[in-house]
Amino acid sequence: MKIRIVAVPAGEAPIKVRKEWLGLEMEVDVYMTAALRGASLVGSRSSGVVSGKQVNADNPNEGGYAIPVEVAIRALRSAGKEDAASYWAKANQQGRLVTHLIFGCQFCEVIGS
Repeated sequence: MKIRIVAVPAGEAPIKVRKEWLGLEMEVDVYMTAALRGASLVGSRSSGVVSGKQVNADNPNEGGYAIPVEVAIRALRSAGKEDAASYWAKANQQGRLVTHLIFGCQFCEVIGS
């Protein structure tokens, strides 16, 4: 399944970085998406990518689509958005990211399965 980012996603990254997702198409990790949605239903939450703090149930990205970090960075680079790609690569190297970025459903359009 693929998604296209159609609205600036919520999150802890600076707005300048979050705007760079607009228009990008990425392959969803359907298994991780399902696992995170299931975990959310029983009260387990994901963490903020910058702070590492657990998010709450009303977080706009909660229950969204899980994209592997490498896939997301590659999409930014392929679109010529090197500054944003570098931001996420640096954050990943500093151990602030886990394996996936989560994009709330309201910021995405499903474009393929």
